[in-house]
Amino acid sequence: MSDSAFARLYRDIMKDLTLDADECESFVSAIEKENPPPDKVPKLRSMAFRIASQEYLEECSDILSLLKCLNAIVHAIELTCLV
Repeated sequence: MSDSAFARLYRDIMKDLTLDADECESFVSAIEKENPPPDKVPKLRSMAFRIASQEYLEECSDILSLLKCLNAIVHAIELTCLV
């Protein structure tokens, strides 16, 4: 999976500012399928924060939900790739 595919996946998750169980499962399976090397993890994390800050922060009325969504994304990446 390319960086643009991960970015598209992040945007799909962040558009409603929630990460439900089904989205989380599909996200984790996409990460497992890709199996990125540990040195790509910081790039994947920073990409999630960049997308959130550039595309969703200005129009977001619920910053806490955005942060929770980001936390869930980063947590899934770290659990899947680093454990």
